Amino acid sequence: MRGSRTRVAIFLDVSQATPAKTAITVMFSLLAGVVFLTVAPFEIATIRLAGVSLLWWYGAVALPVLAVTATVAALARGGARRPADAPRSPSPE
Repeated sequence: MRGSRTRVAIFLDVSQATPAKTAITVMFSLLAGVVFLTVAPFEIATIRLAGVSLLWWYGAVALPVLAVTATVAALARGGARRPADAPRSPSPE
């Protein structure tokens, strides 16, 4: 053997899908829907529902409702929790 080399392995924590990360992914997916509607073939965004374009309905009604729903769901599942190893603030005595 060429010496006493030992292999060192560094194990990093594998991040898990937390509710907050999932909510952020949902937000970006919803915003991607706006881009999709604007560049979709056959001018899908100009289809009229109740006299207003589909893009308007998505951007002004569906997108905010879905965004609020995703945010409330993430907060309800504990998306804003502090990690267990985070320093705690001193308690007033």
